[in-house]
Amino acid sequence: MPVWCKPWALGSSKKTVRFTFPVFCLLFGALWARAEPVVFDSGEERVALLELFTSQGCSSCPSADRWLSQFTGNPSLWEKVVPVAWHVDYWDRLGWDDPFAHKSNTQRQYGYYRAGRVRSVYTPGFVLNGSEWTGLHRGEPLRIPAEKAPRLTASLDEGVLTAKVSADKTERLILHVALLGVGFSTEVKRGENRGRRLAEDFVVLGYRSEPSDDGDWEMPLDFTLKVTAPRYALALWVTESGSPEPLQAAGEWVQGDELTPPS
Repeated sequence: MPVWCKPWALGSSKKTVRFTFPVFCLLFGALWARAEPVVFDSGEERVALLELFTSQGCSSCPSADRWLSQFTGNPSLWEKVVPVAWHVDYWDRLGWDDPFAHKSNTQRQYGYYRAGRVRSVYTPGFVLNGSEWTGLHRGEPLRIPAEKAPRLTASLDEGVLTAKVSADKTERLILHVALLGVGFSTEVKRGENRGRRLAEDFVVLGYRSEPSDDGDWEMPLDFTLKVTAPRYALALWVTESGSPEPLQAAGEWVQGDELTPPS
């Protein structure tokens, strides 16, 4: 039976905590020494990777951001869907520099376009399991079919991520890891959203990938951050080399209270 994840109404209210973050750099991986290991397990059904390409400079994006934020309280989070929000930089030219935007995020979106996975490059734009998803724009629920998939397991212990996927594949496999920030609240002072306070979740703060010939990985997490978030999560997914479609995905909250600036 398929699983339906019904979105809340776009206009629904959501209490947010105002958070002002200092601008400093910290070495993320070194701050896990006191944390208990975090375990990731996708199970044997496919977990959907839901990507949102967004920007604080786009007036159409806040409604999509709010919709994505509803997954923070949805029981399908990590069990059925892993949401990630990539902030693109091509809206910065209108006068507001999105603090989460990065050129590589824009390049990722263009990569989907060049691969024929999306019809055009725009925001807000969703990609579900490597292909364009326009259901939100049509008022449709997010439909996640139940289907078998390789099992992805991982453990994060003292800044080192070990992962394994049970895929029986001949192609080289790629593990993708995104550090997500949750609970941001930003007052926009210029651009299309001038005067608005935007609440944003599942924001990609760091990303890296690593190949494997046998489906096993051991990866030190060495993300360097310029902002801190009220809460953190890690999103993991595995693809075959040269393919944008994830074989499997997994996600989990990581212990944000362990993140403190270096003395």
